[in-house]
Amino acid sequence: MKYFFFGLGRPDPNGQKYVTMGKDFHAEGGASKEEHQQIREITEKFAEGVKQDGVHAAPMILKDVLKKVNGS
Repeated sequence: MKYFFFGLGRPDPNGQKYVTMGKDFHAEGGASKEEHQQIREITEKFAEGVKQDGVHAAPMILKDVLKKVNGS
C-alpha cells in the first residue's frame, strides 16, 4: 500500500512561505525556518515509521517521533 503524508504548521507572521516536498511527504508552514524544519522532520520520520510498521501503529509512531524531535 502507498501512503502520502502532509505536515502543516502555522504561517510565518512575515508572510514567508516554507515548503518541503519529499517522495512521500509534503511539509508546509512554520512561523520560522526552525519551526518548519521541525515540521518537516516530524512528517518525514512519521512517514518512515508508518511505511516500516504499518498504519495500524500510527498513533504510537507519532508519539515516539514527537518525543524524539521535541526532545521530551
